[in-house]
Amino acid sequence: MKQIRFSIEAVHHGLARLPPPLIFLFSLGVMFLSGGVGRDRGIPWLLLVVGLFSVGLLIALWALLGLRLHHTTLDPIHPEQSRTLVTTGVYRLSRNPMYLSLLLWLLAWGCWLQGGWWGVLPFWLWMDKVQIPREERALGARFGHDYRDYCRRVRRWC
Repeated sequence: MKQIRFSIEAVHHGLARLPPPLIFLFSLGVMFLSGGVGRDRGIPWLLLVVGLFSVGLLIALWALLGLRLHHTTLDPIHPEQSRTLVTTGVYRLSRNPMYLSLLLWLLAWGCWLQGGWWGVLPFWLWMDKVQIPREERALGARFGHDYRDYCRRVRRWC
């Protein structure tokens, strides 16, 4: 039984290291394959798509700028390499603005396709239950009390 448990933990550890952009692209593909391209619903629907995408883009750019200004890593696979705990800019509103932007892009994609919505849920679950907790453990170990205080003040998503 111990050998089986070890194998499951090894698989989980390996899967937890999948890069979030890969999970995002997988979700895009699943949504496309399950939803296809919907019929034209007019300008209001297009505005919703453009709005969701644009808000996601602004959040992503704001987050990238914050990380660059603080000279810290963008690598979600190695959060332990973070040099600085960024708590300003968009990071005072969300602890995970990059993942929030990807989620908004998936919602925009779902609106464009007018289907395949269930593809958003696995992405959110993966980020919320696998990727983010792993990053939180690494950042907690790296920044200690400062990170725990930040987690108490700022929500995980928004």
